[in-house]
Amino acid sequence: MNKLEQLIQLHEGSNVVDGVHRMYKCPADKWTIGNGHNVEDNGISYEIAQLILEEDIRGAEMDIHYIFGDIGIEPVRHAALVDMVFNMGRSTLIRFKKMIGAIAVDDWNLAADEAMDSRWYTQTGSRAKRIVEMLRSNEWPSELD
Repeated sequence: MNKLEQLIQLHEGSNVVDGVHRMYKCPADKWTIGNGHNVEDNGISYEIAQLILEEDIRGAEMDIHYIFGDIGIEPVRHAALVDMVFNMGRSTLIRFKKMIGAIAVDDWNLAADEAMDSRWYTQTGSRAKRIVEMLRSNEWPSELD
């Protein structure tokens, strides 16, 4: 790190909890991330948003591995499950016991039915319908063509 970066970090500070940067309000009462980046007024660049997306997807994929282990899920269905955990978090997806059980025995129709029988499905709208269809059909949504 160069001296300028060190100086700015010294003056700006950050909000690191358990090794993770958290948003915080700066003295001007603006939402800030990292070392003084005012996201409220400045947002983030497309490139930074992509880096965050890639990191979040890696985390969601790790959560899927935690839940399902190495059972060899096809790419489309794996993507659907990653999207689910991305949307609701591991602590919620892991409560889909019947869906997880159906996947463990390779019954994707039952897994899709169990996903539909949830508050997530009724609250999430077209996203949930698309994900359930991916689980059932093992095909990418037509919107991605």
